[in-house]
Amino acid sequence: MTTNRNGFGSITRLPSKRYRARYTVPGTFPQVWVSAPETFTRKVDTELWLARQRTALEDGIVRPRAFAASLSLREYAEAWMRDRRNASGEPLRASTRRSTSTI
Repeated sequence: MTTNRNGFGSITRLPSKRYRARYTVPGTFPQVWVSAPETFTRKVDTELWLARQRTALEDGIVRPRAFAASLSLREYAEAWMRDRRNASGEPLRASTRRSTSTI
């Protein structure tokens, strides 16, 4: 297996001649690795996946599992209530929000 490291993550050529991409989550100790959900047949596809992951991390679109524990239950519940829709696709009514916010 051959491993190439670029500025963000690594690409490994596996014995099957496919490529594995993975990167470390910034700011974690010990290092936490995130692997691509699949292997790639072409190295350029592997590099593209890494580049997209880096962009998504920097833009705040992706939040790795390593940071999941830093989200409190209160923050999760507030986001859930804010984004929740009823069966008609409308935001929850104020009365529903009040009654469930005390739970």
